[in-house]
Amino acid sequence: MNVLPIVILAVLLLMLFLRVGISAEYGADGVVVTARIGWLSLRIYPKPVRPEKPVKKKRKAKKEKKPAAPTGKRGGDFGQFKAWLEVILNLLTQIRKRLTINELTLVYTAASGDAAAAALQYGRACAVVAALVPVMERGFKIRRRDIQVLVDFEAPRPVVYVKGRVSMAIWEVLRIAVAFGYAVVKKGLLKKQKGGS
Repeated sequence: MNVLPIVILAVLLLMLFLRVGISAEYGADGVVVTARIGWLSLRIYPKPVRPEKPVKKKRKAKKEKKPAAPTGKRGGDFGQFKAWLEVILNLLTQIRKRLTINELTLVYTAASGDAAAAALQYGRACAVVAALVPVMERGFKIRRRDIQVLVDFEAPRPVVYVKGRVSMAIWEVLRIAVAFGYAVVKKGLLKKQKGGS
């Protein structure tokens, strides 16, 4: 009896129970999802773009000074984030009993063309966060969190930066990926992110 197929099947089944770290981030560049198993890190979405090979030139071009990179993380459009949030919350309600959130960062920056409107928006956001945090802590096990509400009187619209890091078994990741992918495609969120609308 050939035991090799049985051994391979047993190894594959054991691998399904290995824990993998999932990091999801939403900011100025849209949604970025990364998986980590031990020292191996893999970007799930969007797929990394391979850099094109530079064309060799005889004359060396003058080096242009690059603008200084902005400090900190830049938030993304809040209107687009609300569409992603609906899908994420529906998914979290299904897996919350088995989910441990290792890290949760949420920075909402209230902004409007009018300073008074921005101040009112800031007050409402603070009230929502104050009510939401206890609910989240009762529903999920959160090891580390950083939730802030800021205000920018010069920006034209509100932005939000969100980052979450969780760990779970590979079989759970596969099940969630299928459910999440179906919901995202059904709502057309990938087209919205690529189109920037």
